[in-house]
Amino acid sequence: MKSFVNLLLVCLMMFFGCNSPVYDNTEYSSLSTIKIETDAEKQELKFSEIAQKIEFVPLETKEGLLVSGVRNVFFNNEHIILYATKNVWIFNREGNHLITLEAVGEGPGEFSYISSIEVNFEKKELYIIDFYKQKLLTFNINGTFKSEFKTGFFVDDFLSLDDGKFVLFTNDPNENTVHHVNFYNSHTEKIYSKHFPMNLKRLEFLNYWKNTNFFKWNEQIYFNLNPYDTIYSVTDESISARFISDYGKNKIPVSDYDKQFEDILHFNNYIKPLNYAYNWDKFFLVKDRLYFTFAQNGRIIRAFADIDKYSSGLIETFVDDLSLSGEIITFDEWIWPLGNAENDLVFMLESMDFKQFYGRKVTDVNYDLETSANNIRLILDDIDIVSNPVLVFLKQ
Repeated sequence: MKSFVNLLLVCLMMFFGCNSPVYDNTEYSSLSTIKIETDAEKQELKFSEIAQKIEFVPLETKEGLLVSGVRNVFFNNEHIILYATKNVWIFNREGNHLITLEAVGEGPGEFSYISSIEVNFEKKELYIIDFYKQKLLTFNINGTFKSEFKTGFFVDDFLSLDDGKFVLFTNDPNENTVHHVNFYNSHTEKIYSKHFPMNLKRLEFLNYWKNTNFFKWNEQIYFNLNPYDTIYSVTDESISARFISDYGKNKIPVSDYDKQFEDILHFNNYIKPLNYAYNWDKFFLVKDRLYFTFAQNGRIIRAFADIDKYSSGLIETFVDDLSLSGEIITFDEWIWPLGNAENDLVFMLESMDFKQFYGRKVTDVNYDLETSANNIRLILDDIDIVSNPVLVFLKQ
């Protein structure tokens, strides 16, 4: 089991980008490296390779309810929770709308701009980071406001821990280019541990890329600052460099990071013709396979790593071979999972995409779905062009 977990962690670092920032007081253990084959031939991936069954859940459409700009999806057997920068939408597992939390102001229980949320389904709690107002709010999963505390600094990302504790990635209020990993106890309302400082030097404009900084596996917290290449294990006592990715000749040289760039566009225009590769966004672990994305030459590239085979590959497209017998229908090249829970993945299709996805074959569909609708025709009958998205769950 220990060797499996070590191998898993080696694969997890694959979705990270290019160069390491400067740290103080950081432990450097024996680093593991894995090479990402950016020139590998892309392949078609079928849903049957990932899941045993598929479930379509159309999100309820009604007046005043518009779900758009979704950044992530959290779900269990009872709830589906989505969020954007100004809203949190809570649905039941059948896609019926329960409540919307909206950015409304600065008072208690109010927020202005969401940088991230976390959901604790066991405690039935929802946590929201208000980036600009520098506070963390706690709600019941039914939307009732419980409490909030002022962080005193901007929080880019966070992770909820047990016993009312959180780990926060924050900037230094006195120096925008210096960041810290802070451990906070909501019972005492105090930060009880602080790591780094991490000096981003002239890379503050790269905040544009920061996402998925924290994740947890096997009760251990891991951290990365996108687009840097190192992944760290974090406790309230120490932070240790653990893994590093290798894009070979396509890695952005440290010397290029040290150049002066006016903004993100200037940087992008510089690296595009050089075919550099670097981390982009989300990763998902399903059935011993890690799915992740990276960017190269201005393009997003989808990839995967088979944990038990020490192999990796690039994904041309996802195709659905589960819901329509004998038909292989291709997902749009930009569609990528938005969330996962254990071994289940969820994709999101706009209703227009969904109609195009199945509309031409609707008369041939006799497949019973795991939704309140009997078949795809009943789902399509309830969807129009301006309606809310359809979630596609790949289930084990």
